[in-house]
Order: sequence, then C-alpha cells, then structure tokens
Amino acid sequence: MDLHGHSLPLAHAAVRCALVEVWRFSQREGTALGDLTIITGMGRGSLHAFQPIIRPEVQRMLTDEFYPPLDSATEVGNTGRVVVSAKTIEAWLDHNVEAKRPVMARLAAALQKKASVAAAAAEELRIVMPSGRGVRAAGTRASPESGRPRRRRSMAQAEAGAAGVEGGGKGSQP
Repeated sequence: MDLHGHSLPLAHAAVRCALVEVWRFSQREGTALGDLTIITGMGRGSLHAFQPIIRPEVQRMLTDEFYPPLDSATEVGNTGRVVVSAKTIEAWLDHNVEAKRPVMARLAAALQKKASVAAAAAEELRIVMPSGRGVRAAGTRASPESGRPRRRRSMAQAEAGAAGVEGGGKGSQP
C-alpha cells in the first residue's frame, strides 16, 4: 500500500481498510495471510527534508489504536517502508473475531425471538381469518354472491339508492 502524498486522515483510513481487505482476501482464497507492507515515504517531501510525517503516525496508530496492538517494523535499508507481520495481523483478527462472538450470539438470539413472536402473530391471524377468503382490504366486505371483496357504499350513496334517485351508476336504468 502506497501512502505517498496522502493526508494523515486518509492514511489512517487506508491502513484500516487494507487490514480488513488482507483478511477478506485470505478468507476468500483460503490462503494464509502475508505481511502487509506500507510505503510511507522517507520524508523527502516533508516541510523539513527527511523528517517523515506519515511513517511515525502510522506506526503510532498501529500500536495505540488497535487492540491487541499491531507491531510494525521499518524495513531494513528503506526507512520509507513499514512492515506489519502476518503473525501480528492474525493475532489481531483472531482476538476481534472472538470478542465479537458473544455480541453476535446475543444478536442472533434477539432476532430468533423476534421471528418466533412474528410467527405466533401470523398463526393467530390465520385462526381469526375465515379460511378460504384471504385478507381483504380495509373498507371492503365480501359480496354474498361471489365471496369476492366489494367496496362499501358511502351513506350518501346508500340513501340515494334507497330513495330511488338515479345516479347513473352501476345497476341504474338508462
């Protein structure tokens, strides 16, 4: 991973994403993790020549912001490269998977409980609903002839029909 010319916040985000991607790749491909090499640069472009800014901050982040800390080393002969060993990454990943296991178990139990409550509510609805008719839309009732839903008439429509007022609607004579 090359962090030349990146800001510190972007370097932080890139390192975190790279660690997750290394793990995902190893899971997907079924291969062992490899060392992660982070190119930080030697500091030639720094305000004060050869006083790197990104390398010390990345190394501080790896030890202070991750638990367990990720040990890193500057590559021998090239102070612009930081290497995080595969063993260190594996230990960090194993710890985090184990730490999340109880949380995931509680989440699964809660979801299972919600699903059983929803299933019980659905079963209760099946008992209350007459069989074969299904669910009808609100404001409808079954037609006595067909058993299919029909719209309820408003009070004005019902009164007009009872009084014999021609409405030009269904069932009226031309």
